[in-house]
Amino acid sequence: SLGLGTVWLGGSFSRGDFAKAINLKDNEILPIVSPVGYEGGKKSLLASIIGNNKNNRKKYLELFFNESFNIPLSMENAKEYGEALEMVRLAPSAVNKQPWRIIKVNKDIHVYTKGKVDMNRIDIGIALCHFDLYTKEKGINGEFKFMNVNIQSKYEYVISWIRE
Repeated sequence: SLGLGTVWLGGSFSRGDFAKAINLKDNEILPIVSPVGYEGGKKSLLASIIGNNKNNRKKYLELFFNESFNIPLSMENAKEYGEALEMVRLAPSAVNKQPWRIIKVNKDIHVYTKGKVDMNRIDIGIALCHFDLYTKEKGINGEFKFMNVNIQSKYEYVISWIRE
């Protein structure tokens, strides 16, 4: 109602200026910033290029799998997790890469990344926050845990969400 907008910036801001403003210590990093304010008028070329990609999200069946990466998981077959996983699909990510891949095994969720974990931590963290908030809102209880998951994959394991 206030007409405010947000964005998160990872590689297109001056870290030096922000680091000085927040008194960043030598042993700290500043991977992203998220300004809040009124949307400006004309977009820069970079903003236009990035903005043109905002509606190009991957399909549900490209991101979520059932038991193995060979079996795509439909929203219908995801059952009580269907909408929670849709919240993950809709989560913002750098240039809409959506680097997460998720396997549902019974009632547990195992999260993987396409690419290096370090490069995708922020995106995956945001997506998993969407999942966590939605499941809590719907009374679906579970917790994130690091597990020794034995699933063959070309993706890199990140974390699991174990149903209580």
